[in-house]
Amino acid sequence: MSFNVIAASKKISEQYNRYLKTIFDISDAEYKKLFEEQFETAEPFSKGPYLDVIDSFVKGRSIPEMIESGVLSKDFRRLEDIYKKTLYLHQEYAIKKILDGKNVVVSTGTGSGKTECFLIPILDHLMREREKEGGKISPGVRALLIYPMNALANDQIERLRRTLADYPEITFGSYTGQTEYTREKALEIYKKLNRNQETGEDAVPLKNELLSREEMKKSPPHILITNYAMLEYLMLRPEDNVFFQGPFSHNWKFVVMDEAHTYTGSTGIEVSMLLRRVVSKLENPKIQFVLTSATLGDKDSDKKVVSFAEKLCSASFDVENVVRAFRVDLEALSDEKYDFGTEFYDTIHNLLEEGYDDRYILERICSIFSLNTNNYELSDFLYDTLLRDATFWRIKRFLSIPQSVVSLCKETGWREEQVTAFVDVASRAMRDKTKIFDARYHFFIRATEGVFITLPPYKSVSLTRKNTAWHEGKEYKVFEVVTCAQCHSLYILGSIEENYLVQKSNYNLQDIKEAFYIGDTVHDSDGDDTLEDEKLMAETYELCPYCGFIRAANMVHKRACEHDPAKYIKVIKVKTNMISGRVTKCINCESVNRLGILRSFFTGQEASTSVIGTALYEQLPSSEKIIVSRAEESFDDGFNDGFTDSVAETIEESKAKQFIAFSDSRQAAAYFASYFSETYEGILYSRIIRKKVGEIGAAGQPAPRFVAELAAVLKNKELSPSVDEMPDYEAEAWKAVLKELADNRSRNSLAGLGLLAVGVTEDIQFKGNTKYNLSADEVKDVCLNFIMGMCTDAAVYHEKELSEKDILFFSYSGAETTYLSHGSNTSRCVRAFVPKTETRTNKRMEYLERVLVKKGNRCDREEIAKLLEAFWDRFFLRGGLVKNVSARFKETGYQVDTAKLIFSAGEKWYRCPKCHRITAYNVGGVCPSYMCDGELQSVDVHEIGKENHYYRLYNELTPCPLRVVEHTAQLNRDEAYHYQSLFKQKKIDVLSCSTTFEMGVDVGELETVFMRNMPPSPSNYAQRAGRAGRSTNAAAFALTFCTKSNHDFNFFKNPVNMIRGIIVPPSFKTENEKICIRHVYASALSLFWKKYPQYFENAQNMLENDSQGRSGYTVFREYLNEKPEELKAYLKVCLPEVLVKQFEIETFGWVKWMFDEERLGYPNFERVYQMYTAELKTLQEEKKKVEEKGSPSDYILKQIHNYQSERIINFLSKNGILPKYGFPVDTVELKTTNSKLGRLGLDLSRDLSVAISEYAPGCQVVANGKLITSRYIRKVPNKHWKMYDYVQCNSCQTLNMEIHTESSPGFEKCKQCGADLRKSAKSTFLIPDFGFIAESKISTPTLVKPERTYRTEAAFVNYDHQLPEETYDVNDLKVCIASIDNGPMAILTTDTFFVCQSCGYAQEATQSRLPFVNSIKQQHIAPSGRRCSCDSLEKFALGYRFETDVVRIKINKACNAEEAYSVLQAILLSACAQLNIDNREIAGCLQYCSAGIFYYILYDTTPGGAGHVKRLNSHAMLTAILQGAYRRAKFCDCGGEEGDSSCYSCLRTYENQRHHDMIKRKYVVEYLEGVNDMEK
Repeated sequence: MSFNVIAASKKISEQYNRYLKTIFDISDAEYKKLFEEQFETAEPFSKGPYLDVIDSFVKGRSIPEMIESGVLSKDFRRLEDIYKKTLYLHQEYAIKKILDGKNVVVSTGTGSGKTECFLIPILDHLMREREKEGGKISPGVRALLIYPMNALANDQIERLRRTLADYPEITFGSYTGQTEYTREKALEIYKKLNRNQETGEDAVPLKNELLSREEMKKSPPHILITNYAMLEYLMLRPEDNVFFQGPFSHNWKFVVMDEAHTYTGSTGIEVSMLLRRVVSKLENPKIQFVLTSATLGDKDSDKKVVSFAEKLCSASFDVENVVRAFRVDLEALSDEKYDFGTEFYDTIHNLLEEGYDDRYILERICSIFSLNTNNYELSDFLYDTLLRDATFWRIKRFLSIPQSVVSLCKETGWREEQVTAFVDVASRAMRDKTKIFDARYHFFIRATEGVFITLPPYKSVSLTRKNTAWHEGKEYKVFEVVTCAQCHSLYILGSIEENYLVQKSNYNLQDIKEAFYIGDTVHDSDGDDTLEDEKLMAETYELCPYCGFIRAANMVHKRACEHDPAKYIKVIKVKTNMISGRVTKCINCESVNRLGILRSFFTGQEASTSVIGTALYEQLPSSEKIIVSRAEESFDDGFNDGFTDSVAETIEESKAKQFIAFSDSRQAAAYFASYFSETYEGILYSRIIRKKVGEIGAAGQPAPRFVAELAAVLKNKELSPSVDEMPDYEAEAWKAVLKELADNRSRNSLAGLGLLAVGVTEDIQFKGNTKYNLSADEVKDVCLNFIMGMCTDAAVYHEKELSEKDILFFSYSGAETTYLSHGSNTSRCVRAFVPKTETRTNKRMEYLERVLVKKGNRCDREEIAKLLEAFWDRFFLRGGLVKNVSARFKETGYQVDTAKLIFSAGEKWYRCPKCHRITAYNVGGVCPSYMCDGELQSVDVHEIGKENHYYRLYNELTPCPLRVVEHTAQLNRDEAYHYQSLFKQKKIDVLSCSTTFEMGVDVGELETVFMRNMPPSPSNYAQRAGRAGRSTNAAAFALTFCTKSNHDFNFFKNPVNMIRGIIVPPSFKTENEKICIRHVYASALSLFWKKYPQYFENAQNMLENDSQGRSGYTVFREYLNEKPEELKAYLKVCLPEVLVKQFEIETFGWVKWMFDEERLGYPNFERVYQMYTAELKTLQEEKKKVEEKGSPSDYILKQIHNYQSERIINFLSKNGILPKYGFPVDTVELKTTNSKLGRLGLDLSRDLSVAISEYAPGCQVVANGKLITSRYIRKVPNKHWKMYDYVQCNSCQTLNMEIHTESSPGFEKCKQCGADLRKSAKSTFLIPDFGFIAESKISTPTLVKPERTYRTEAAFVNYDHQLPEETYDVNDLKVCIASIDNGPMAILTTDTFFVCQSCGYAQEATQSRLPFVNSIKQQHIAPSGRRCSCDSLEKFALGYRFETDVVRIKINKACNAEEAYSVLQAILLSACAQLNIDNREIAGCLQYCSAGIFYYILYDTTPGGAGHVKRLNSHAMLTAILQGAYRRAKFCDCGGEEGDSSCYSCLRTYENQRHHDMIKRKYVVEYLEGVNDMEK
């Protein structure tokens, strides 16, 4: 069967809505009714599906035809991979242009065969060279293929292996950071990656593929594949000059830039200069450039594309050489002879769905519609016929722009089923692979914002965020609420700010640390789980429903607002006292959930997308019907019944269900893979258990046999999520059963829905109790209630030994518990069956007490406790309901013996009308929920559960495995390649990918893509959606979840703006002095190191004196003073003409700026040299002082060695002398001491600015299905971290900092405002530039999102108020602006850490509860696994420093910090518009100036600077920016007339969404109104 996208979309939407209604309920009847009314009338949570139809590509000539016409070499007959191809016209067009020597841009959309456009001309060039040279091609690069990421480079290598397998004369190789140096090592990896999975045989590489660096240097390949980062290295390193100069460098011909749209902003400028240098270095500089991209705007933007290409390649391009896709002009083929209506399409669609073959379908069409179908294939017949059908043309023309299916139905009067039939049939109309209806469905589902209420006397509910509501002339404060997952009591979510309870739109709803229970009583009597046990505090407050004023109820002198205090509502604040804790206990029903007890109407991105992903996977067809007719041999069977000898059999062939899930970061993708796999596995196992229980019925089956048969079912159906490992089905069956037992009190478990009852075997004898009026059956039900409670604590014995990962699957904490009569005082893993103290009760005692009262007994606590103990002794110990498990656990204890349990469908079920709990155990109608006084009523669980999301899944889900893996940059090359191969082989169902996968990585045929958030731009959307649609007989499907962000909600309102949004070609200014001067320096150093390679290796070699008393720095200056002609000639060729004059290349004038005279915007090598010398001198003097005191100086020696041994390219790039873009100078790794990590296939590395957040000690990283916890700041032998002291001023919040030494006197005055600084406030941060080391223990991710440390925003750490400024009058405002070269910026973690300076062990200081302690004593384990000899831990923050271009703007108008932040965002966005750059190219922060006056700091995000913000320093530019900022805020209508908000049309961006609450239009309008002198 085909994929019915419209029906699937409806099902997915229904399932999502049903899920929302299932997981969120409200106990308060009035609020519940209001919520249900709002849910039914709210804006729909889904939009679409939309239909987007594009015309097919026009066919061109075949390869044989181009050979016959002489366009291509006859040698193409040897290339089986290419020879049989028929090209698209745009491919033919591009090939001919490239063969004609033109520079070409190919932008033809996804799936258009862009690779052939450049590969065929390259191969033709090499083939013809072989013909001229007598059958051989000399070594040396002919074509350089540059890719922005290694995955694409690896794909191209795979392609070349297939193409050139029978053409050994053409050599090729990939030279990236993954390429091994030696042939031996490279061959080892090649064999591992390409081993035959079925036979185990090693792969043999082609003779013409060069695998190693040494091979390529010895004999450069004809086709060289690399990335621009490695290309910069090749240009600089002396030993790599062989590719560009020397005997093998004379025949360069092509440079191909794939995914050219990525070269934007400063990256575009850098790569442009790099290409200039490459071409200038070549001895044959007549290079042809080919640029390819799926997303470089449309034909109307060809002039902009040419401008971009010319800037990037410094070569001439023409508009006619921008190759766009030629689309079939169907209008020219239209005839409209017929008007079939819907019957024609319905008939064919139904026949296809039934599985009939094309021949039979054509016969039926001929019969029904009297059409000639002779000599036709079905696709050809549909092609010809539909072009003549007026119905087809009406739909086709209506869909000239994307339209929703609803709009299409309205336009045509069709039902959705008829639209489905039409699209299915029209999508199959094809001739020579040319489709006349190439359709893609787009469907969007949005997140819920939350539930928002007003409090009595006016109760209201809203599902959209608002701050206030009006009723009968009174204003009420609106509060966001969450509910208890068990009793559904209401809690207000918010924080207290200046005595008011306020909403927070960026609250982490998956990690609620505090909430306000709407009620006046704290329930904390359950001795099993007290508030103290859960590390929770409760405090009563009084809240004004009108304005949100809040005060503590126990205040002696109570403050009040202007409203009547008698109207205040009692609320109780529940808060965790743990930094990484969450609210885990409800103070109303006392239920506990270690993952968090409170539920929001927004369930989180992972939970929502897991539900949608499950629904999508369920809707994808798993098989297709095929009707096979076979003619039987003529035989008289004697029946004479009139049957013909032709027999038709219907068979179903399995079909892979696959999709790609996109996330916006590698960690999000990695975590979703784990989360989705685990949640689906749980649902699948529940479904299998439900199915088996249904077969057993009420009779029941003993648990051991049930588990054994369940294991057999799992094995027979191969129901395991395992990708590579052989599953242990017995363990999987135990996991499934134990999870159901542990979750039995959950409302959405099998037991909680009345789908699984647990009983006990008949050998357990229960006796009635006449004293307390309990029958034998009632005693049994009491015991069963106790058993189910013990199961909830994972106190269940299982014969099968399970792994830690298996136990984590069913146990919230990852640990099992045991029971004793009165528990243990030493471990929470040993529970007390009877309360340990007289002042406490527990769930068993409280339930038993209510049972006794119901049966007419009045007992005191002591008597009830004794009776409870009697139950334990008589039925659990002596009766055999529990098993002694002391041998398995360290402490004595008992668990429920599963051998005594029976599983069944249950005979009768009951439900409490108050708390809605369902149970099979009824003793006098007493509800088993803790402290619930509701009375059980008999119910039909199937009737009340039919609209429950989980009930439907457990009864309807098609049992099939789901294999999900991560595919991100966290995987090493081997693992990424392995998963990609398995996906193409249909052995993996879902790839959870990060954004880098949106480019053209080969994943085979795919119909469906799932985006877990709205992409940042239409070009990103087009790239991701374009991964689907590679199947010829079906429409593609792009499903997008719009998460809880303003960006996503904004595009959800009008999805067409994303589907067919405007894509602007990249743009940059080539003549960027700041970037280009660094390339001048790079060119000079490259030639210098070629001549003097002894100065190349590290900073010490280059910057310190050698044995002859000369440093590389000195020799370099002498070299430049000689004005080498070779360098001058090179620079005159590679630089833009305007910069040749500006840099004074002819006279080497630029050298004085490099060393002697600092020029605005130019990096100065002398400054860097002096900085290195001064910092080294400081450390050497400190070493001398320490040694004079007789103290060890090892750590200082290590710091000195750290400075000296830094690679010279990294050092100079980091300090702005060399281009930075191509160097991972600040990349650090998270290493592990666990030898298994190498086998996990990981490569955990991040830029240092990100790593101090994601890899800081205590942070957890999910990668390839594993949970890795960082624990150490890595130490390197003979090196020590760089350290800086800092103090944040309380008066102005300025970060004061300087290099750290032990004898530093500390800070006295703030460098910015002059305020006194407390010396005790001085702290130190270290730069972890050696990376981090993880704990040796590697665990499994849970459903709780991993912890991470968040960093602060960047701070400008220049404190000079007297910087040279320009002052401008911008209408009524006076504006001062200062430009700063190499402006120092710093990023610090918000958390601090206690760190061992000996081994690097670190723990979060914020969790030590010692905020004012700077050091502690603690023994710990070093990375080696042995105890560290040092037990002293000192407090540090983690930091990162970089220098860049900065401008500081001061406006003579006072405001507060929140207002200033809004103004800053407006200035930033307006500046980006004026500079025509992406808003990620520059960023900003605030710095204090004087009372009420702030500096607006704008800086280039590229370390070293890109020259962008320097362009702001002019009166005209500044005026335009400020007026643009004013208009941006003034002429938006968000937030009403007052402008008390912001949106994506004015001030909000994808990057600043963390601060959306505080960004308001009105602040900008009021502050900048003085600059406006123009009309709208």
